[in-house]
Amino acid sequence: MCGPCASVRPLHPSGGREVVINRLAGEAVLKGAHVFSPGLLAASPGLAAGDTVAVTVALEKRPGGWAGVNRGASLTAELQAQLPGRLQLAVGVGRVTEGRRGLFRQQRGLAVEMVSRVYDIPACNGVLRGQAMLQALPCIVAAQVLDPAAGSRVLDMCAAPGGKTSMLAQLMGNSGTVVALDRTQPKVQQVQALAADWGAACITPLVADATQLYQQQQQLQQQVKLDVQPLQVDRSSSSSTASSSSSADTNNMNPSSCSSSADSQARHSISSNSSGSSSTAGSAASLSAEVAAAVQAASFDSILLDAPCSALGLKPRLLVDWSLPALQKLAAYQRALLHSAVHCLKPGGHLVYCTCTINPGENEENVRYVLDRWPQMQLAQQPLLLGGPGLVGASWLTAAEAQLVQRFDPVPGSCSRQGEDTMGFFIAKFQKTGPTE
Repeated sequence: MCGPCASVRPLHPSGGREVVINRLAGEAVLKGAHVFSPGLLAASPGLAAGDTVAVTVALEKRPGGWAGVNRGASLTAELQAQLPGRLQLAVGVGRVTEGRRGLFRQQRGLAVEMVSRVYDIPACNGVLRGQAMLQALPCIVAAQVLDPAAGSRVLDMCAAPGGKTSMLAQLMGNSGTVVALDRTQPKVQQVQALAADWGAACITPLVADATQLYQQQQQLQQQVKLDVQPLQVDRSSSSSTASSSSSADTNNMNPSSCSSSADSQARHSISSNSSGSSSTAGSAASLSAEVAAAVQAASFDSILLDAPCSALGLKPRLLVDWSLPALQKLAAYQRALLHSAVHCLKPGGHLVYCTCTINPGENEENVRYVLDRWPQMQLAQQPLLLGGPGLVGASWLTAAEAQLVQRFDPVPGSCSRQGEDTMGFFIAKFQKTGPTE
């Protein structure tokens, strides 16, 4: 695991006091965070406010993904024997904000203030709020590559938490419109809060499942045809045809019909889409009138699709448990998003597709899919190249195409042109040269 320093600080204070946290909290600590209440799992008995504790991590176990410890458990000798791996996953030393009982009574807020971490990274949450924001280098590059013009219409299809959305607004001089979509109200509220911090009035956050944008437009077009020409077709046959056509479109869009983030968002996305109804009426109804009015076919000059992905490029990662079938289903979900993106993009407009994974099935194969599916979509030269070229292969890219995308690898020296030791990331930029169906 790469980090900003090679030295490891002492992790176990005198007395053997300890708190155990979940994996996501542990990964956050390694990136400079403190420990907040939702991440707590267990703690030594008898803790008092202000006590110094070692902070260790309990990883999920298969099957079921349970870490083997219930929230609020007392770290007795018996429980410690059941969690031997945590001693190799000590991430730092902190100071508890409350006694043991109070730590688990609260559901939110700061639980352990870190005073020493494996990697010497300070906590930056809330620092210079509304004036500066830390972002990973490839994330900054993705927004710069889209390079939206002032006064243009921009769609950010998977916007939360809003870092790239805010940067797009900044690049546009806070003029024009940035429609920022995400699937749930809490995620959209994150975007709203960040936009408010930055005074980005051009951002319009809306709740919507972006995979359904293409489906809804198709349904509306079909309905218009039926309404305008009701006497030119046999009603029974037209009803059957409309139903079968819509069903085919839905099956093409829905990952559940295919055999083939960051990753919790991706897992939620493919799970909810797989369990959702394939009824086209249900799909149309789930998009609000506000979204339908704001997001029209061929109406955006620029689109950013930072797709939910397997997040295999994120670091540090303490556990990766994606299966091949799950990765294949996720790639199908991303293609549903790409259908919507191509449909909403104006001829002459630009689409940036990016992920934080190193999996070619979600990267180069999806680029290949777009190029083969829509001849009007062509790879465009990127104005800022810091990553390395894409992967060449029969189902991936040609040598020339690989030079037009950029891939950041989390392994130093592997493929980056410069700015090595970044997270894993992939960026492709397309231009739409003409209308698409």
